[in-house]
Amino acid sequence: MQKKKYRGYFGLDFLIDKKNGKVYLSELNARLTASAAFYTRLERGLGIIPFLAYHYSSFLGIDLPHTGISPPICGSQIILREKKALKKLNLNKFGTYEIFRSSIRFLDTIYAPEKLRENQFVFHPEVHFKKSDELARIETKMKTLKIPGHLSVWINRLLS
Repeated sequence: MQKKKYRGYFGLDFLIDKKNGKVYLSELNARLTASAAFYTRLERGLGIIPFLAYHYSSFLGIDLPHTGISPPICGSQIILREKKALKKLNLNKFGTYEIFRSSIRFLDTIYAPEKLRENQFVFHPEVHFKKSDELARIETKMKTLKIPGHLSVWINRLLS
């Protein structure tokens, strides 16, 4: 992309093979993605200039300060496209949830991913029109892979 003089935001999509747990790169989206707002909130929560601001400033000719190495940002979005997985979740209301022992507790409807604790996630049910559409989205600061190609225990429990 750099050789082609591309600049700006892009996103990578991955698929997970249920049979063997392997993760595959499915596409590169050379555009702002649905996760831009989520990651911007995480970056602002850490007190750093969001990558999205650098994206816009590069097109507007505005120089933003480069602060060097940013703190690590851990955040994941899980997109649910299967009705079976959505039914197993047994969640139907937008909001922040907490995993407590072996149960899930609803906390509130405020969207503040930057304030999520290690055992919390935001659930977004979606309105869908086609079979391939997103049915729901989970946003979290928890790691979703325990090792490359294998889902973390918490997400396996949530979706099973």
